[in-house]
Amino acid sequence: MRVKCLPLFLLLALAVGCSSSGAKESPGKPALRIAQSAPLFFGSGFSAPLNVNVDISNVAKEPIRVRRVRLEPGGGQNQYNIYPHSRIVSETIQPGETKTLYVALTAYTDIRRLQPTEPLGMRAIIDYEFGGTRYQGYYIFLQIDQ
Repeated sequence: MRVKCLPLFLLLALAVGCSSSGAKESPGKPALRIAQSAPLFFGSGFSAPLNVNVDISNVAKEPIRVRRVRLEPGGGQNQYNIYPHSRIVSETIQPGETKTLYVALTAYTDIRRLQPTEPLGMRAIIDYEFGGTRYQGYYIFLQIDQ
């Protein structure tokens, strides 16, 4: 019985070993930079506007088309956090070009009169097309530039 199952087991092991997992990363994945345009000011409330500029640079040799930008909290913040925000866009970026998107976010806290001292971390997900195929780029920022 064991001898009969051995070829089937070897075939199954070969198939699992040769399979690919996960999404392929595009050679045209854009470079991304996020910068905060003004310092956070909560005043006497529990929420504050957080305006950021998202710079998307095309490092590929052909144009890319950005379809969606999603910004999420990066985790690690104890004093405050941000609400996730998704924005649908249709921006074509030529090779070597950089486009800036202005995104208005909201930060929130449970500490009255907070003057934040910790850095803002953020995750970004970019949906884009390159070479006629759709891709997603994932980015993690441990500290956003001011």
